[in-house]
Amino acid sequence: MSANEAIPDENELDGAAAEWLFEREAGFTPERKREFAAWCASDPRHAEAVTRIERTLELLNDLPTVRAPLEERLGGAAGKTDSAANRPLLRFPVIGLAAAAVLALAFVSWWSLRSSGHPEEHYTADATAQRTLALSDGSVLDLNTGSEVKVKFTASERRITLQKGEAHFQVSHNPNRPFIVTAGDVSVRAVGTAFDVRLAKEAVKVVVVEGKVQLSRALSNAAPSARETPPLLRSGEVAQIVLNAVAAAPKIEQIDAGSISALLTWQNPMTSFTDVPLRDVIARFNRRNVTQLLLEDADLGERKIGGMIALDQVEAFVRLLEQDGDVVADRTQAGRIALRRAR
Repeated sequence: MSANEAIPDENELDGAAAEWLFEREAGFTPERKREFAAWCASDPRHAEAVTRIERTLELLNDLPTVRAPLEERLGGAAGKTDSAANRPLLRFPVIGLAAAAVLALAFVSWWSLRSSGHPEEHYTADATAQRTLALSDGSVLDLNTGSEVKVKFTASERRITLQKGEAHFQVSHNPNRPFIVTAGDVSVRAVGTAFDVRLAKEAVKVVVVEGKVQLSRALSNAAPSARETPPLLRSGEVAQIVLNAVAAAPKIEQIDAGSISALLTWQNPMTSFTDVPLRDVIARFNRRNVTQLLLEDADLGERKIGGMIALDQVEAFVRLLEQDGDVVADRTQAGRIALRRAR
């Protein structure tokens, strides 16, 4: 990873993923099957692109009103003998797979925006690597391995559903758009804070690193009685909430900084970043290390970072930023490294 390394264009990745998928549909040889698996494992963005194209094709299959104009635009994919209603997946022409994949995604995105106004996004981390994502509101989402979330932001609220596993949230402050995480029947409401949510088989665990959050049951059409006040969880507190047990109060305890760090050890130092602002990457480094990184240039903090980064290697990361000559590091203060643009 280089701080200035060009991240492959998403359209290029979608095109490559589409070619793999259409080859797979035609029938992989054992060797090509291994090569495809290796390609998916070589970069988390490859697997994302495959998932994106698969979902697009599935959605097109379920939405003939979207698929019909797209097929017309593509010139009658796969011939006239198969009826559009009976084909399990849209087959694009062999020539122009990349363009077809991008066009399909554009159609589906347009349809989703027209239908809902606020499309839902889906993110996963496989069993081999965690993921760090910069959300559209400036919040940062860390996904533990084997975890899965849905994200839906509207003008009035930011809502995330933890479907599986564990996630850490560093929430951008906005009192007019509450940030709500739902896991099972438990909801965690924040305005601007940092907290961790883990969904297990029988309970949800919430750890507050900074600020405070409000806990409640995610029950639709259920209004709390006048004497019920959703409990507040403050910095340094951890709550255990039994799932599907409305009458059971959450078990809350105060823990020290060392215990919080122990609970968050899943945040492996080797983390994959995808277009995350430098300021948020620095925040991750500062949570893990004694040596603190300081940004002396606000514009530099907006610089996008991508790739696999070892969060316990502060000096190596700083040298990587310096190597292209446009970032200068000041190490004159003990325990601190100040970063600014070269003049």
